[in-house]
Amino acid sequence: MKTIPAWPDYYSAYPELFPDGTVPYVAKPNNVKDLFQTGLVRENSVNINGGTEKGAFNATLSNLDQTGYVPNSSYIRNSISMGGSTKLSNDLIIRGSMSLVNSTQKGTLFGENQNSAGASSAFARSLFLARNWDLAAYPYEDANGNPVSTYNSQYDNPFWMYKHNTSTTDEKRIIASFGAEYAFTPWLKANYTLGTNNYSLGRQEIVDIGSRDFNGKGKITEDDYANQMTESTLLLTFEKNFSEVYSLKAIIGNDFNEKTVTRKAFEGDNIIAQGVYNLTNTQTILPLADAFYRNRIMGVFADVTLGYKSWAYLTLSGRNDWSSTLPVKSRSYFYPAVSGSIVFSDALKMQGSALSFGKIRVNWAKVGRDADPYSLYDTYAVRDPVLGQPAASINYTKNNANLQPEFTQELELGTQLNFFKNRIGIDFAWYNKISTNQIMPITLPNSSGYWSAYTNAGELKNTGVEMDLMLKPVATKDWDWELHGIFTKNRSTVVSLTEGVDRIPLNAMFNDIAPYLEPGQPYGYIRGTVNARDAQGNLLVDPSTGLLIPATDMQRIGDPNPDFKLGLSSMLKYKSFSLSILFDYTKGGQFYSETINSLLGRGVTKDTEDREHAWVIPGYYGDPNTGQPILDAQGHEIPNTVAVPTQDLYFGNSFAINGTREWGIFDATVYHLREISIGYYVPAKYLAKTPFGAASLTLSGRNLWFFAPGVPKYCNFDPEVNSYGSTTVQGFDYSAAPSTRRYGFTVNLTF
Repeated sequence: MKTIPAWPDYYSAYPELFPDGTVPYVAKPNNVKDLFQTGLVRENSVNINGGTEKGAFNATLSNLDQTGYVPNSSYIRNSISMGGSTKLSNDLIIRGSMSLVNSTQKGTLFGENQNSAGASSAFARSLFLARNWDLAAYPYEDANGNPVSTYNSQYDNPFWMYKHNTSTTDEKRIIASFGAEYAFTPWLKANYTLGTNNYSLGRQEIVDIGSRDFNGKGKITEDDYANQMTESTLLLTFEKNFSEVYSLKAIIGNDFNEKTVTRKAFEGDNIIAQGVYNLTNTQTILPLADAFYRNRIMGVFADVTLGYKSWAYLTLSGRNDWSSTLPVKSRSYFYPAVSGSIVFSDALKMQGSALSFGKIRVNWAKVGRDADPYSLYDTYAVRDPVLGQPAASINYTKNNANLQPEFTQELELGTQLNFFKNRIGIDFAWYNKISTNQIMPITLPNSSGYWSAYTNAGELKNTGVEMDLMLKPVATKDWDWELHGIFTKNRSTVVSLTEGVDRIPLNAMFNDIAPYLEPGQPYGYIRGTVNARDAQGNLLVDPSTGLLIPATDMQRIGDPNPDFKLGLSSMLKYKSFSLSILFDYTKGGQFYSETINSLLGRGVTKDTEDREHAWVIPGYYGDPNTGQPILDAQGHEIPNTVAVPTQDLYFGNSFAINGTREWGIFDATVYHLREISIGYYVPAKYLAKTPFGAASLTLSGRNLWFFAPGVPKYCNFDPEVNSYGSTTVQGFDYSAAPSTRRYGFTVNLTF
């Protein structure tokens, strides 16, 4: 039997088990370094286009091949698109296009799932292992393909997980459209478009035999999702100038949209033979989902724009929709809009050496939105048999046959000013947006027989400003330098909720932390567990342990909405060379991070390097049973003097892993050097004897540097990381993949 050297922590902790310095398992020949890979993106595309006065044609073929910085991760995308138009002898214009996209993504399982159930995330443990454990020096699996780690009951070797616990996604998208246009007169034309967008996604997740998850027996999940959307749009456009003073453009139209979603998912438990990953190779197959959703919206609309002397415009528009997802009595809803603008620099003939251009604009719009499909009536779903008998039950969410459409009204005031021959420009906008009758599920007591119920929940208000400042310090024959500063500030506040509801969880994540909606509070504020305090806000400490006392009620502990955002960009050009720099700054806001909590709690960063120190938590003694201060004979609070070691400070009921959620909240202020790119455009004279019409080379780097002053220094955490992506839930990190730097070069050749 061939053996390998013992793991350092096993050998030191249990030397009697390894008298000869070896560990008793057969090593499977494998090299962890074979799994290492550097994130690399290769993208190539070819475009062919051409045309005459009678028609045009365009075709693009592209390939993207990406390997991730995580072992055994990749993304491959192939796409082809074609389109063209032609003008027939009767002046009818016909056009059509089609694009096909096929992509495959492979990676490991992520997320914050370290417990014995669902503990198949490579990141949830590998981030927090001791830094002196050289996992790359040892095999990651034994001769039977099982994981080899220092503590199998606590975690799988992350390199084994990268290889065996995988998620593979195949995506296919087909987009096709056909259109026709005909001009009855020079000022009246009709346009019709019929299009479809078909999207399918197949995902397979594997937790292999030997993982500590699913009792080491393995699991395979197959999930197939399809989304088909068809849209038909007919437009009739009237456009005419009446003398040189007045102009009129009017559009009336009809729009029809149908969306169909299907999903089928199955779970196979207990893999029979390792290495064969399909459902037929599992002992038990369970259905997870079998869904069908369809909704239709039909609308008619009109848009009229009046112009006066090319410096004043007024636009009136309105749309009425009929939705299949709303009750009959409220499925028809109308929403109008009005906007106006005046180029006052032209109207008042103010152009001069100082003012180059001046414009003011006012917009008001109301937009309607329907409900999700099948939110009106309660229906039964077939469940697993009970004692051999068929069973069905009502969904845990109560539907509502009296739903009404949502509406959002927005008022915007803005101005655009250019000075000194457009060397200085200001674009400013203020907006006020109010959303009413928002459709969402509200939480119900379980005694009602439901977990939640759909309703028109309340009113949300967003107010903010956006400003773009442009400067051109240099503009000569050879040199051109343009600077942009973009400032945005938004305040999102919940105005009211439905009667009798104090607050609504925006997403029911965990019992002790979630984003919430509550009148008077910011949208999606973070509510979670906190520690007990006295009337002055001082922490209460358990005198028997020297650690903090949890409070009985949750409180607001964070607001993910930033105070403001600032972006700065610089574009410098010299002859054929260009240099572009993009920097942005986010001020304020808070986020919750399980990654930082675990890094501190596991003691794997220099933030907790002072291990020999004893700490006294500032505060006063409290009763852990009542959460009230303990008073001395004179009725005064007693200062805490009980010292605790560093391990208890971060791993006990204190400030990290096992503490209340309030200590996982951090300031989201962050500075980003977002991008630097250097470009060179080959002058035409150097291409005269080549087949190329144009050529350029660009070198770029993205996310090159960031600084987050509100997070522990050595955690090196970017507050921009968010486990929920671009959704309504912001400010939560549950062991998400870290942000990365990206370097690249682009060669563009035109024939």
